[in-house]
Amino acid sequence: MGLTTQDVLKQARLFNPQVIGITSTTPVFNNVLRLSAVLRREFDDAVFILGGAHATACPEDVLDSGLFDIAVIGEGEETFKELLVSLSGSKKDGLEHIKGIAFKKNGRVVIAEPRPTIGSLDSIPKPARHLLPPLRAYHPTPASYRKLPLAVIMTSRGCPNSCTFCDKSVFGDKFRKRSAANVISEVEEVISKYGAREIRFFDDTFTIDRSHVESICKEMKKINIGWTCLTAVNYVDKDILAMLKDSGCWQVLFGLESGDDFILEKLKKGNTVQDNRKAVNWAYNAGLRVRADFLVGSP
Repeated sequence: MGLTTQDVLKQARLFNPQVIGITSTTPVFNNVLRLSAVLRREFDDAVFILGGAHATACPEDVLDSGLFDIAVIGEGEETFKELLVSLSGSKKDGLEHIKGIAFKKNGRVVIAEPRPTIGSLDSIPKPARHLLPPLRAYHPTPASYRKLPLAVIMTSRGCPNSCTFCDKSVFGDKFRKRSAANVISEVEEVISKYGAREIRFFDDTFTIDRSHVESICKEMKKINIGWTCLTAVNYVDKDILAMLKDSGCWQVLFGLESGDDFILEKLKKGNTVQDNRKAVNWAYNAGLRVRADFLVGSP
């Protein structure tokens, strides 16, 4: 997006926020700290809340920074809503009773009871894209798209795999999926309302549930738009890859991670170099382009 700290500050001044919520992964946490320090100086009476992967994995680190009042741990939709209701009464009133957060009390970090993962993903409203910059303002990863604007959609959450390098603390181990009808309604919305010309399904492993994929592919074929997805070699076969291609998918991204079986075993990938080769060849034979993720510097 290319927004500077001053751009963010200028927007914040337009409505003088009482609550400032930020999400962060670990690699960008230092940037978030710098931004938050600037916002703190301007809006010190506001309640600062951090969510996302870093807050979930390291809530103490977040709160010890002195810039945040509350960390949201895990999925944030229900937790953040409950937080806003509580904060609308009096600042930090009743935080002890809100699941899925961490905060400081008398200088000590308090981690509340975990909030269960959301059972029905269809209950979550669609992203409020009307509050965000237009899709054309975003710059996707090179070689990951053919047409712009590109819309990113997630159809599921949770991963049952045990790769050693992956943090699953936000969405958990249990695979949960949206209904095909719910997914397709979002696809149709981003096309008709926001001008998307391509879709990227950003699930950790899009093909983990065969019936789920079949239902979505059946509907995507009717819509006739190009799309891509992320998946894993141990969740594809010739038939699934051919089905993806037939419904408009033109590229799959595999997490291959390494070209060495010893490393793959240490990473607990659950597949071998030969499995990787086989899946890539299946994809090429189905007419799909292939991108791959690799880890550099694995022990």
